[in-house]
Amino acid sequence: ELRIMTYNIRTASRWALVAGKDEVFRRSWKERKRSVAKTIRIGGAVVVATQEGLDWQLSELTELLGKSWKWVGGGRVGDGSDEDEHAAVLFDSDRVDLLSSNVFWLSETPEISSKAWGAALPRIATHARFRFDSTTEFGLVNVHLDHSSEHARTMSAKLLKDKLFSHNHELTFLAGDFNAPKDEQWYTHLTAAESLLSDAWVHAENTSCGSYGQTTYNARKGSRLRTPP
Repeated sequence: ELRIMTYNIRTASRWALVAGKDEVFRRSWKERKRSVAKTIRIGGAVVVATQEGLDWQLSELTELLGKSWKWVGGGRVGDGSDEDEHAAVLFDSDRVDLLSSNVFWLSETPEISSKAWGAALPRIATHARFRFDSTTEFGLVNVHLDHSSEHARTMSAKLLKDKLFSHNHELTFLAGDFNAPKDEQWYTHLTAAESLLSDAWVHAENTSCGSYGQTTYNARKGSRLRTPP
């Protein structure tokens, strides 16, 4: 069984600690990193798409998960700074083999660190390819769409669809933090029939989400279980 998880682990930046009040509410990375690792273990994930993690934060997380866990990806700025968040892909190397990986930006110049279409920040994606059970190959694209610009999210979705079309010969998963409800154009573009993508929520037998699947984030407020009739 192949289990894939997407998880915004929240940046451990100085901004999050002070302005984001992580220190005040006792939710700093130091205080919650073991719970993050425990959540991944309980979920039984083999591959995990994470958002916001910094380089050292991801290294600490994989160390907590065990020696077989690795990660690939790059920072959205590329300077290793406190703002250099990643859309990384973590994986258990005992369960899957990494075949290749690359990073691209959600912009008109995807090969370099950049932002476009009114995005507040540079937005990044990581594409990793794996082999599972020695025979099955699959790709995973992990994204973190812009939080402030609907136009940027729409254009990013168009770019992602083009990228995914170039790999339509293989099983591909798209995961991430899309920062928006599903009634926006980004969702329409990605789930249109010609995109070859379908929403996992729609097909799941059991679903758990505080917003009942209509949005793509829960603002870290937990979730409730719903079993469809």
